[in-house]
Amino acid sequence: MSPPHGAGARWKIPILVALSTFVGCAAAEFLFRACGPRRHAPPHIETSDGREVPLSEIAHFLRTSGASVSSGAGSQMAPHLYARACYDSPRWPYFDERGCITIRTNRLGFRDDEFDLLPAEDELRVLAIGDSFTFGSGVQSEDTWPQQLERMLEHGRLGPVQVVNAGFAAGHAPSTYASWVAGDGLALQPRLVIVGFCLNDMGGRIPMLAYPVLEQGPPLLGVSKLGEFLLRRSRQQSLNAQASGDYEVVLEAFPEPWEATQRGLVVIQKACEQRGVPLLVAVFPMLSMLGERYPYRGLHRRVGEFLEERGIASVDLYANFEGRDERELWVDVTDQHPNHVGQHIIAQGIRDWLSLHPEILAR
Repeated sequence: MSPPHGAGARWKIPILVALSTFVGCAAAEFLFRACGPRRHAPPHIETSDGREVPLSEIAHFLRTSGASVSSGAGSQMAPHLYARACYDSPRWPYFDERGCITIRTNRLGFRDDEFDLLPAEDELRVLAIGDSFTFGSGVQSEDTWPQQLERMLEHGRLGPVQVVNAGFAAGHAPSTYASWVAGDGLALQPRLVIVGFCLNDMGGRIPMLAYPVLEQGPPLLGVSKLGEFLLRRSRQQSLNAQASGDYEVVLEAFPEPWEATQRGLVVIQKACEQRGVPLLVAVFPMLSMLGERYPYRGLHRRVGEFLEERGIASVDLYANFEGRDERELWVDVTDQHPNHVGQHIIAQGIRDWLSLHPEILAR
């Protein structure tokens, strides 16, 4: 007995719809794999002997790659170090053709040009101490804020200017480098000490980003890269929408790191006062949600109140960054340190503050 007239046609329609849907999805998947965004490999350090070290281990790497300076006023980083920090397809023109920047230290172990241990009689010397923001993670040496500030201070001066980049010279927070500043740092005879203060100096649980960048999203059994991308995007948008509050609550739950940082700043202040050297603390913002929902305001307030109570001169640079698109200031999507533009904003903010307080450098 033959099927009723038209029954075969009724089955053909859903089959054709399913087939066309499958073909469309397959074509979209093919195009996405060929032309769509891809995940970035994490940045790494290439050493002179061919090893690769994760860039996240840079502080340890700088201390253990060769003999460190053990006496005099040098850095605790290795002298005459050469390496490259490499990224997966970075955006900015200061990267070389392989996506790398150069890391080089001088004979005293600083990421700086060569300079004499003691300044010349007419030299304006500034000691810039801090962590990776000051060292210049992800930028060339000439683009770090100490080097950019040096060039800014040279304008209008007849004598030489040396802004010593002491980022990572003896640690990554005031609690770890205070004794170095009081000893070897001030032995360099600076006219001014600038502490580049990153908000995670108040505690390692304070993240650089208020939301995660989901480079590694939920896999779909390796079947659909497009599906993984759409799921990551949806989850990212959800996390961004949920980001709220203020990281000041971290200080309430974990007060010890901030207390240690305060003690370190006091040590630096007293050492500078004993030598008659002015001290300036430059407070850097986190490059995340630089607008009304910026979730680090309480941390800025806390550090500002402490510095004011102690009588330590300070400049808070958040206003210089407010309202900007943070992604235009990042080294890379895999590295949210300030790029050459962010470093310039820091240097300009410090220079503007110094121009309003000319007595600081007029000694």
